[in-house]
Amino acid sequence: MKKFTTFIITILIALSLTACQSKWKVDTKLTPEAKTKIENEVKIIKDTLAQQIRKDGMGESMAYINLARSYEKLGNLKRAEQVYKDAIATGMNSGALHNNLGRLYEKVSEYDDAVKQYTILINKFKETKYLYDITWAYIKDKNFKKAEDYYELWKKTFIKSDIPTEKALKKLKEAQK
Repeated sequence: MKKFTTFIITILIALSLTACQSKWKVDTKLTPEAKTKIENEVKIIKDTLAQQIRKDGMGESMAYINLARSYEKLGNLKRAEQVYKDAIATGMNSGALHNNLGRLYEKVSEYDDAVKQYTILINKFKETKYLYDITWAYIKDKNFKKAEDYYELWKKTFIKSDIPTEKALKKLKEAQK
């Protein structure tokens, strides 16, 4: 019951956020019908989330992910971010939540925050495949040394290479000279 109460409080906090007019607010060019449909999806997901009290947490984390994705479709990335953060704060620490939050941070060029999420995936969930995502977050952030380090670790772990990554690293290295 404590988890459910925390969840309800979290949703109320998230709903109290006002629309942000920054990089976290994206113009989606939706038709009024499409926007209404997605807003209805949000309502259904919120209702489902409020009714879902599962001990395993997986159903709840998927409901949070669906809610955040709906906000992303509406162009409200700040609210999507808050949904992911609230889910994690209430104890639903699934890898999917951290992965989606990391990808959201990359969308808005918050590469340090993206790297933090991928690091959690690697260290806590032992998901080494995210070495590749960290590499690209550092490439996008123009941090050649960190990108190269993580790429080398990825290559060693998976015993393979990636031509697009190598080209991007080469281009970044040349740009930093």
